[in-house]
Amino acid sequence: MVRLFVSLHLITAAIVGVGVFVGLPQRWWPVDAVGVVVVMVSLLAAFTVRDPARDATTALVCKAHLLVAGALLAALLSGAAFLLGVYGPLGQGGLVVFALVMALVIPYLVAVPALELAWLRTRPR
Repeated sequence: MVRLFVSLHLITAAIVGVGVFVGLPQRWWPVDAVGVVVVMVSLLAAFTVRDPARDATTALVCKAHLLVAGALLAALLSGAAFLLGVYGPLGQGGLVVFALVMALVIPYLVAVPALELAWLRTRPR
């Protein structure tokens, strides 16, 4: 189980890093800052899951931060409904982009940290 969580965190860091710093055509500092934070927290989470007894507080904080970041990004999905409602067929492009981003965000930044927090709570200390 530990190897699975380590792998998922490393995959999350890679996807976010490539998506933000290679996939986006223009730089905007808020997006870059969030990208750096998510990549660093994912890498830190990958290393703290190996020995959560030693780094229990760090592990819990990392998972909580990833969960909050994923929940905030998932809340942006309401913006897709706004785009579609206001711009009609023209907003469909924005809706498609939001749907693709949410397809990546929900599993890696919401489901994995939530499962990992539940798993960490059941492990003996």
